[in-house]
Amino acid sequence: LLSASLGHKVISFEPNPANVLRLCDSLRLNDFNLGDPEVKIFQKAVSNVHGEEMMLYSPKNPGQAFLKPIENAHEETNDHKAKTTVIMLDKLAEEQGWLANPNFEIKLLKIDVEGKEPQVTLGAPNLLKSGKVENILTEGRRFGRSNIRDSFVVFFDAGYTIKEPEIPVKGKTPEEKAKFVCDWYLEKLGSNSMKVVDMWWVRA
Repeated sequence: LLSASLGHKVISFEPNPANVLRLCDSLRLNDFNLGDPEVKIFQKAVSNVHGEEMMLYSPKNPGQAFLKPIENAHEETNDHKAKTTVIMLDKLAEEQGWLANPNFEIKLLKIDVEGKEPQVTLGAPNLLKSGKVENILTEGRRFGRSNIRDSFVVFFDAGYTIKEPEIPVKGKTPEEKAKFVCDWYLEKLGSNSMKVVDMWWVRA
């Protein structure tokens, strides 16, 4: 809403219906019309698959939710779960005509999805290679070394570099750079699965 109040268009993804209602209430209280093009809300989750997954959530903390394949959801003891639509940014960009629109650009892409940040990136290589995304902010946790490394390959292959934190990236190929940053990243996180590392990516 801060970005929208400054005149920027905002596209938001939120799978939890309770949070969507809160967002709509906040829009109304801040004098935005729900039909305004400045703020567009997709009630969907973002990942590297297109379809449906099971969302596990906490009613006490609606900002915390996790996705699981539907076939594995029976293993969870959490009673608070619901099916949700999952999309890839590449697929959505194609459907919305973003890639074909010469005037479409994304000044800031924020990826903060409870440890599934690598999957979001892995579902968006074409969007990132298009040059339409200027800045990317990511929050990451220690989940799945191979996915973390592969997501860094996508960033480097699309022509991005890390602005913050300052990392003396070594390597010539996207794969070599990604391995170096992944090793640094996992060392920074240590064994604490709840610790996070924020990163700011910009086009080189």
